[in-house]
Amino acid sequence: MRRRKAQEKVILADPKYNSKIIAKFMNMIMVDGKKAVAEKLVYSAFDIVLKNLNEQDILKVFYKALDNARPRLEVKPRRVGGATYQVPIEVRQERGTSIALRWIRDFAQNRKGKPMQEKLADEIIAAYKGQGAAPRRVGAGGNGGESQGGALHGRRGEEAIMSNNEAKFILGAYRANGSDAGDAAFGAALAQAKSDPALGAWLARAQAHDAAIAARLREVAPPAGLREAILAGARASRAPRVARRLPMWLALAASVAVLLTAGVALWPNRAAAATTRFANFAMEDTEHGKHGGHGAPAGALQVLLSQPSTHMAAGLPVDFAALRATGCRTLSFAGHDVLELCFQRNGTWFHCYIARCEDFPALPTSAPAVFKQLAQLGCASWSDSTYHFTLVSEGGLGAIKQLL
Repeated sequence: MRRRKAQEKVILADPKYNSKIIAKFMNMIMVDGKKAVAEKLVYSAFDIVLKNLNEQDILKVFYKALDNARPRLEVKPRRVGGATYQVPIEVRQERGTSIALRWIRDFAQNRKGKPMQEKLADEIIAAYKGQGAAPRRVGAGGNGGESQGGALHGRRGEEAIMSNNEAKFILGAYRANGSDAGDAAFGAALAQAKSDPALGAWLARAQAHDAAIAARLREVAPPAGLREAILAGARASRAPRVARRLPMWLALAASVAVLLTAGVALWPNRAAAATTRFANFAMEDTEHGKHGGHGAPAGALQVLLSQPSTHMAAGLPVDFAALRATGCRTLSFAGHDVLELCFQRNGTWFHCYIARCEDFPALPTSAPAVFKQLAQLGCASWSDSTYHFTLVSEGGLGAIKQLL
């Protein structure tokens, strides 16, 4: 049964500007019921804003700053077919304004080295110009619920929302000559790059690097008959072999190999970058996600992982289809399913994220463990020939290394 609708609190407008939004902002600033102190801070911050911007109307400046900092979408969990998806919901105007006020207050408090009224003024000016932490949070996909899964699944009939990290993951395989422009797999990521200046600049740099490497390789002219000689398994030249002197075709082939090696050395380590993006996705979900939903196959695997004698890097008996079909928590990353399996060992909780290597060709296969530490979270990523694993725990790297 739906709960009763919460009654809206009546907020009186502030005495100077006759604005209920400013009065609400003062209430957020207020500590221990000291309303006079909060009013003095806010009005002093407004005076600093008007002086620095050379403006006359503080309401116009403040409302524009709120509009720049206000999130347009938030995500809420929806249960569909045994899996929980983060569905984008449009933020109501009142809730969006409240979130923007809270973000401006919080980011101002996090600034260091100045009185509160000056920090508040600096944050309002930055939001007004679209340069502050709050607008950046909106541009990075922040939402009112303070949670962020991987890819956000749209409702039926709506288009899914993609983060910049997932777009980079997909565009990492996009060829610089434009031959992939008609491929539907790159459509959403290319559209994201067109609408996001930062992502578009990243794609332009990556394509310029691709084009430079391709141009250098095209300058190398292979000798005539090299392809046929390689296919036939014979030497390209029938001239008598001179002692301690390489044939001409072999020397040219060696030159090509050197240039290819140089190109690979200059090229960014995309496998490592893809592993890092997947690890960041898993750590963010561990910190903010709602965990649970395990069927019988997942329970059996949990029991195995809880045993001190089980070493995860030695291999795990994973049946991806069975785990997904029986209610194991399923997430989406870059348009493909990822399973999360939670288990406890020695009183510490661990979250294991499992992805199929065939779904993510950019991730390395049969790779050893790579470790990462972010605040209290420890993370290890490795793979076998079929699956890629990322293990995250608040116990830190020490607890994770004991399991491997």
